[in-house]
Amino acid sequence: MARQLDLQQKRKIRGVRRQLKDVLAMPASVAHFFSESCSEAYDQRRHLDYKLPIHFGLVEGIKSKPGIKRLCMRMLLRTCIALQHNKPPACPFVRVVASISLPAMFSSRVTVFFDEEYFSHFFDRKGPGQTWAILPSNRNLLQQWQLSQEFPINGIGYREHIVDEDCSYTGEIWFYGDVGEFILASD
Repeated sequence: MARQLDLQQKRKIRGVRRQLKDVLAMPASVAHFFSESCSEAYDQRRHLDYKLPIHFGLVEGIKSKPGIKRLCMRMLLRTCIALQHNKPPACPFVRVVASISLPAMFSSRVTVFFDEEYFSHFFDRKGPGQTWAILPSNRNLLQQWQLSQEFPINGIGYREHIVDEDCSYTGEIWFYGDVGEFILASD
């Protein structure tokens, strides 16, 4: 018998409470990330990602709920802010950015950039397989999800289009955090 892709997600997702506790613990779990001084370990990396510790089916698919998505967005933004407040002054370049992808919420993450050149080229996606186009400035993801009162921060949104050999994908990706200089440069 061949393996089949479970498009209906008929199986029960186990450990939902534990996974939600892990999501809620994200901001506290990164509090000591910069406890060491800027060492060679940071210098050798261009970036580091903190992905959502949650089952794919809870944030995408037929069993996903808006409340869980909103919670994940909130925790990504809080994690980003926690890392921003703990950046060591000794590091020559550190930028912290939360990226929220919709409808592909599972690929959302908090990224810590250590390389200025990599960061400056990160937002430039105009290749044949992936393109990002800046969304209109009157759009605001945080207002749409009723999070703008809790997080009065600016961000930038892109329409993402990916073309692969087998399929294509179109969605949105929003960036919050240390993107202020980039927002000013791209307007």
